[in-house]
Amino acid sequence: MSIKVGIIGCGSITKFRHAPEYKSNQYVDEIIFYDRNIERARELANMFGGSVAQNLP
Repeated sequence: MSIKVGIIGCGSITKFRHAPEYKSNQYVDEIIFYDRNIERARELANMFGGSVAQNLP
């Protein structure tokens, strides 16, 4: 079983809590980051090996 996770908002709580926990979860296959400030999303995607969503559907 694999799960793709999307995180909306790349502030401190995502950086220090949500993303590290998703990264360490064996069932999470991919983390996708979105933030209105695209650079914040890119920074976290690089830190946690995820990808960036440019805009929301």
